[in-house]
Amino acid sequence: MVSNNSADILETVFGNLSRKNFPAWDILDIAGQNDFIYITPDYQLLGQGEFETLEASLNDDDDTSAILRRLKEINSQVDIPEILPGQFFISPSTLCFFPAKYDIALSSVVFIPKRLIYLQNNGSGWQLCLNCEPVNFDELQSNPIDNKIKNPDTFKLTSTMDHEIFKESVAEILNEISDGKVTKVVLARRVEIEANRPFCKITSLNRLKTLYPTCTIFSMDGFLGASPELLIKKSADTITLKPLAGTIASSGNLHADKVAIDELMASKKNRNEHSLVVEWLKVKLSSICNSLEVSDVPDIVTLRNVIHLATPISAKLDSSEDSILSLIAKIHPTPAVGGIPDSSYMLYQEKYEIFDRGRYAGPVGWLNSAGDGEFYLGIRSAQISNSEATIWAGVGIVENSDPELELIETQLKLQAMLSCLVRP
Repeated sequence: MVSNNSADILETVFGNLSRKNFPAWDILDIAGQNDFIYITPDYQLLGQGEFETLEASLNDDDDTSAILRRLKEINSQVDIPEILPGQFFISPSTLCFFPAKYDIALSSVVFIPKRLIYLQNNGSGWQLCLNCEPVNFDELQSNPIDNKIKNPDTFKLTSTMDHEIFKESVAEILNEISDGKVTKVVLARRVEIEANRPFCKITSLNRLKTLYPTCTIFSMDGFLGASPELLIKKSADTITLKPLAGTIASSGNLHADKVAIDELMASKKNRNEHSLVVEWLKVKLSSICNSLEVSDVPDIVTLRNVIHLATPISAKLDSSEDSILSLIAKIHPTPAVGGIPDSSYMLYQEKYEIFDRGRYAGPVGWLNSAGDGEFYLGIRSAQISNSEATIWAGVGIVENSDPELELIETQLKLQAMLSCLVRP
């Protein structure tokens, strides 16, 4: 655990917000390129500046305990007035943004912002300032906001894996599945993008928010995306999850999509791929929960160009003292982005992907001083550095998978980020 405390003396300011005194109710209107951004259909979080950064491995109990201790230490110095029950989805508290790597055994950087702004759709919110002055809308608008950067308009795309090689890899994994050596492997493709000038993250995020309004939009340390998959949310002793697995193309036409949904629900391959994830999670959660509610029939999640099977899961923990970080360490990676069994699928990812996933498909989200929080999987995502970007797409290979169809599915999933990055 490495700590970088920005100040020896902590001065904190808390303030309530409303649309009346903070009329900018879309944080992308006031956000800068390097701000920490997390937007759900119900609420928005904006972190500005770095008060402190930590490094932690989610597999290291000492690291995760140190994060919670530090958040509690900071939060103890914040004078928060009495809040009405149910006034906020997220109670006022010091929190950190955590874009973790896919391999949670590796160290990831954790960010505690200087200024945290929380807005929810019912018109209420709050801001928490650490060693900085509180702001109002006029002050933010008067500052230079770098969301007007001219976007690139010329691009070079390079796939790190030839299409034919990808299909051959899928076929080889299918042979291993037939031989009983592995049950499921999620195989990802990576595409590198080189532009003629730096990407404007705010422009890209606005596009993602328009195209994928039901997804969670995030931007942290150059890692941004629109994820449809809730890894885990924790509030006291209650946790919720919504794993996705099983995909078919969406045309946007209501009649055609109804036919596609019927086909997806009737697909033996897709239903098997989905049930493998759900059953795996049920086993993992049963050891730490005293009640578990799992839908018998998958939900349908329809996005702009794909349709997913999804199963809502809710549970009561044996102990509310378990932090969301310790829970993530128990369930990540799920078979939605990893595979089955745990002892085998990683060998195939290492052999066939031939690249480091970085933050792709890793947990990305936030946690507070109580150990509560929310993390999505970092899918439909990109890592951006100036004029360069890396995007990924993964597919679950199971019995009855078809190499050509799996390739097409990666192309569909890549479109999420291509549609917001590779355009003038």
